[in-house]
Amino acid sequence: MGGDWLADAVIYEIYPQSFADSDGDGIGDLRGVIDHLDHIASLGVDTVWFNPCFVSPFVDAGYDVADYLTIAPRYGTNDDMVELVARARERGIRVLLDLVAGHTSIEHPWFRAELAADGPDPAGDRYIWVDDLPAREWAVDIPGTPAWVRSPGPPGGGRAGRQEAVGDARGGDQDAAEGVRDHFPTAVRA
Repeated sequence: MGGDWLADAVIYEIYPQSFADSDGDGIGDLRGVIDHLDHIASLGVDTVWFNPCFVSPFVDAGYDVADYLTIAPRYGTNDDMVELVARARERGIRVLLDLVAGHTSIEHPWFRAELAADGPDPAGDRYIWVDDLPAREWAVDIPGTPAWVRSPGPPGGGRAGRQEAVGDARGGDQDAAEGVRDHFPTAVRA
């Protein structure tokens, strides 16, 4: 596994929910992926890329992450992910986790803290808030759900935030990437 591996990588994308269901509940899981690693390796794949697999209310197919440090229970556990990475590595397969740090669930603690704050949260200032709803109408795929709503934040705050399914953070966030790196050290280091 050399230094410039990405230039020639053969990447196989896995949406965990629909890949392989190991326990018969109708939802694919990490154990199902582990069970199929030999098949994946036989295809000449040297990297698997997982769509988001962290805790989420799954309003936005898992991209609305509520906790970047915990695997969604529907897919398994953090220990399952660590095992998957170790078993993949035994076969010369790298594991990439789709980490969209600039796109969180409205259930994420960062969003909740800033929503309740009187102005930007001093710990992060991660979200963009506006005083007025946008003039342009934004479409949402969820019937009856507005893309933008007035904030229920502090009285007189009058802030509006994009709250269809996610809070969009300012240009991503290093805290998320560093937290995942620290939490899954063997999973994110080459």
